Amino acid sequence: DRIIEIPLPDVEGRLSILKIHTGGMNLDASIDLREIALKTDGRNGADLRAICMEAGMFAIRSEHEHVTREDLLKAIDKFTGELERGTGIGAASSAMFA
Repeated sequence: DRIIEIPLPDVEGRLSILKIHTGGMNLDASIDLREIALKTDGRNGADLRAICMEAGMFAIRSEHEHVTREDLLKAIDKFTGELERGTGIGAASSAMFA
């Protein structure tokens, strides 16, 4: 068997992934996706997708017209807590490939 290591995306990779997963979202004009990419160091594509989806859910629950910076930051905080408890998507994918 071969082991193929796929590294985590760097900041530019995370920025590209965030652009893909927020492309269909109604983002507030003040959102700087580069800031979000910098705050998500160590996250993979699935993690970033989950963060974007959760931010969208926060916006819906709050009845915002747009996904706000605060929605994204809350989603990052929520996801970080799930990873620390071992219940997030990243924990599951890490266990699957361990």
